[in-house]
Amino acid sequence: MLQLIREKVTGWIAATIITLLIIPFAFWGINYYYDQGGNVTAASVNGAEITLQQFQQAYQNIRQQWQSNVGGSVPAEQEAALKQRAIEGLVERELLNQVNTDAGLRVSNGQISEAIRSLSYFQGTTGFDRDIYERSLSAAGQTPSRFENEMRQDMVAAQLQNGLVATAFVTRAEIGAIARMLQQKRDISYAVISSDAAKDTIEIAEEEILRHYEAEALQFMEPEQLRIAYIELALQDIAAEVSVSEAELLSYHEANKSRYDLDEQRKYQEIFIKIPAEITDEAKADLHVRAESLLERIRGGATFDELAKEQDAAQPWFEKINMDFMTRGIVEPEVDEVLFTLEEGGTSDLVETGTGIQIIQVQEIKGGIYNTFADVRDQVEQDFRNGQAETRYYELADQLVTLAFEHPDTLQVASEELKLPVRESSFFSRQQQDSELLRDPKIITTSFSEEVLLGGNNSEAVELSDNRTVVLRVIDHKPESKKPLDAVREQIVTRLKYEKSRDLTRTKGEEILQNLRENVSREDITTRYGIIWNDKTDLSRDDTNTDFSILRTAFSMGSPVADKTLMGGASLSSGDYAVIIVSAVREPEIADVEQAQIDAIEAQLDRLSATNSWLQYLNALHDTADIEIYQDNL
Repeated sequence: MLQLIREKVTGWIAATIITLLIIPFAFWGINYYYDQGGNVTAASVNGAEITLQQFQQAYQNIRQQWQSNVGGSVPAEQEAALKQRAIEGLVERELLNQVNTDAGLRVSNGQISEAIRSLSYFQGTTGFDRDIYERSLSAAGQTPSRFENEMRQDMVAAQLQNGLVATAFVTRAEIGAIARMLQQKRDISYAVISSDAAKDTIEIAEEEILRHYEAEALQFMEPEQLRIAYIELALQDIAAEVSVSEAELLSYHEANKSRYDLDEQRKYQEIFIKIPAEITDEAKADLHVRAESLLERIRGGATFDELAKEQDAAQPWFEKINMDFMTRGIVEPEVDEVLFTLEEGGTSDLVETGTGIQIIQVQEIKGGIYNTFADVRDQVEQDFRNGQAETRYYELADQLVTLAFEHPDTLQVASEELKLPVRESSFFSRQQQDSELLRDPKIITTSFSEEVLLGGNNSEAVELSDNRTVVLRVIDHKPESKKPLDAVREQIVTRLKYEKSRDLTRTKGEEILQNLRENVSREDITTRYGIIWNDKTDLSRDDTNTDFSILRTAFSMGSPVADKTLMGGASLSSGDYAVIIVSAVREPEIADVEQAQIDAIEAQLDRLSATNSWLQYLNALHDTADIEIYQDNL
């Protein structure tokens, strides 16, 4: 809050606000604001306390992740679930911390430092950036010492988990059984009984419609919606109005060359001739002769593409490879040395490396001594414009926030003073928006906030990406409401007809199954019910031409015994019903299963076994621990 006041509010208003803030500081001290929750207990684990402050921090992190993934503000019913996740995570961390301490597991300061320095979100242009690290933690309400302590706990817990995982294993018999089952083939016959005929005979009474309308009221709710008026200030718009001259751009480029100059890079193509590991001297010499022949033809005007096309496509003896821009030190040393001595368009002699013979041709060079102003002029102009516009942007943002604060019931004053238009949105809900701006989580959260929605005030500054600032207010509001019956009548009738026809069709299908079990022949069934049988031989579990419900049922019916068929049925998502007969099941021998599939099954089973072992261990810790969660404090 203080940061916002300092950055966005000036003049007598700022002085008044600061004076009001000083009063509680004088009586109770600044710790009154920052230490609330530090002495309140959220939970205890074997006597060790988890403070309310720790819970609040964990909850805010989870809440922000939820908003980032889902968008919009967090619904009331979701709040409780997120709070439960937060406290359970803290309890689990404390349990593991206690176990790790008792077991003497440790992580050195050097390991902590190395782990933190490797995290991508703390990287600057030259690697780990301490300023980014501290700013990121501060924005998340963290301190370096607290974050590093949590990293230590998590890394020690990972040691424990890895130790447990290493003890989990799956037997070869289990792997073989699953591999054979997955490769299983089945012969089936099935007939689909359509529900369309039943739908045509169904009439839905008005009282049924009303009963469904009342019983399933939540399905027919119109979510809370609102419209906003807003003023958007964008650095890009201000930058577009900045006048520039070529001399200014050249001067700016010269002063900031390090920002735009690239290391020398080369784009090239190569012919690669692989040298087998066990090649004889005679065969290797023959490859060199053939390679020299290719090089002579290239120097005579033949292109790499022409030579590649002349090869026998079934047995090519060299590869033609296109390489994108490369800087020094990326490719093999022998290639690197030659590549960066060639001129653009130049072709190398034969280059032999540990893997083969190469002919290199440079197609394009950029960067290094080839850096030019023309290559980066557009970026230079954009950066120059932004730099010139930045001061004006922050001045206008300051004025916008001040005017919106001084006139909380209208945006018109700010619009007229700053000559910025007031725009109006269409209706939108927390879950559905029709523009990029309205889909921004910050806009959704602010629009539905108590101060803006219920208080009727202008919002504080909403700072968006790409240097945009928005101030908004709600101009129209529709509370959550139930849709009128007439608006959903057809939807209800369609649903009820679907359910009734599905049930009638299932009954008919079960009747057919009973007849089959009583040894009524398929021919008689076909004649009596007018159904068509589909026969599938060697059906596999991943067959894409068979309805998934039919596949699932067919492969869950066991195996026929003594040449007797198995029979079952399945309701399909369409409301139709499938009568299914399984006549044969075949499993391959384990020797016939591809090794790659066995390896994949083993890896997956190992992961499942390890996960189950870890979950069982955590459950055992919970069961034997003295855990108290103080829900009233959360």
